[in-house]
Amino acid sequence: MDKGSRILLMLLMLLMANSLSAQTFMEVENIEQAKVKVYPADDIQSADLCVYFVYETKDVQQVGYWMEVYERSQAQVMLIFVDDLAQVDFTVWIVDTPQEVGWRNRAKMKLLTVEGLKNAAFVGDN
Repeated sequence: MDKGSRILLMLLMLLMANSLSAQTFMEVENIEQAKVKVYPADDIQSADLCVYFVYETKDVQQVGYWMEVYERSQAQVMLIFVDDLAQVDFTVWIVDTPQEVGWRNRAKMKLLTVEGLKNAAFVGDN
């Protein structure tokens, strides 16, 4: 295999790896189906994780970049938004820019890991 073919093959492999490692989630209807239970924080100070929504798989770079999907086979995380803080695994705050993505509560970081993605940075005080 010549050098050009090897480079092309490596690029294709990278593209395929990126498309398979997106942090995609599906919102489920009942709590028993959920891997994680999430509560939308009232403000950024009470959030455990700041998330940024993306709409294309190629834009997902780390935990905290969320893309909603509507088929189980495409989802890496099944989650449910709950109304009772006593039921939550962690709270989220939706941010406007990718630079704001990150964990604000270091103790909760282990609750959401996705194979193939680096964890979001720690940006909080806790």
